[in-house]
Amino acid sequence: MNIRRRTALVYGAAACLKAPALAAAEGGWPSRPVRIVAGGAASVTDIRTRWLAERLSAALGQPVVVENNAAAGGNVGAAEVARAAPDGYTLLAWHQGIAAIRRGWRERHEGQPGFDALARQPEQAAQFHRAMNELTRRVAADVLDAVDLSAARGVVDVGGGSGELLAALLVAQPSARGVLFDQQHGVAHGPERMRRGGVEARCEFVAGSFFDAVPAGGDVYLLKSVLHNWDDARCIALLGRCREAMASDARLLVIERVMAAEPSPSPADRDAARSDLNMLANLSGRERTLDEYRALLHATGLRLATVAPTHGPMSVIEARAQVD
Repeated sequence: MNIRRRTALVYGAAACLKAPALAAAEGGWPSRPVRIVAGGAASVTDIRTRWLAERLSAALGQPVVVENNAAAGGNVGAAEVARAAPDGYTLLAWHQGIAAIRRGWRERHEGQPGFDALARQPEQAAQFHRAMNELTRRVAADVLDAVDLSAARGVVDVGGGSGELLAALLVAQPSARGVLFDQQHGVAHGPERMRRGGVEARCEFVAGSFFDAVPAGGDVYLLKSVLHNWDDARCIALLGRCREAMASDARLLVIERVMAAEPSPSPADRDAARSDLNMLANLSGRERTLDEYRALLHATGLRLATVAPTHGPMSVIEARAQVD
């Protein structure tokens, strides 16, 4: 494990323990039941889970319940999360950590890489996209303020889910048209979101895999919170599909956290470390430094042009075609 991962482990663990306490102090953590679902029978992992529960309980000032799911055999699936009490929170304990890191929890547990399993889990897919919409809603205004899109005419949102960011962009830029591109379980909810924003007439919905091809014809391409889901090889593959679709003067906007090359104990770096570990354990993905993003872009015929920080945790990395 390299120094960055070791640092991430320390800061990520600290963030998991401190964040609820800080949120509670600020009135941002509702007083609702919290449970941690632990797969399998009592074990060393279960002991660690209970250790975490004790500290979370002390931080929150309320009970934290640990449940064992022996039938899960050490794996707790998305269906278990969906069955959580609607008025509470469910936290998935990490289990079989080395196996999860090697293959990603989703691929190891569900037998399919990335988000493919959501295609046969409509309820979980809807829940997932609602959560992603909420996360995007919190940062959309900051992202759009950070970059000038006044000249955009055709915007392709690659892996855009049900279109929360694209809808906000189309509202802000009345002259632009959009293409929402994702797997069917994502774009299926796109028309409803565009109708709410009054921009459905200016948006096209295309279902597919960005590992196969990306819609051509856009002058701006968006990739928000996509690359951190994947390892380097798959990032290079999907960036390659984007480059193939892009005209020579098109722009690719990669919207992600940018990790510090040497993380500090700052809240922002702790949050980035926690996210880094979460992506590693769940999807074999990772958060990346600016140099790491530059290397991925270079490998696919793109160059890093500018980086625009936002007021929140995300940065907008603008990439363009390499000049021969």
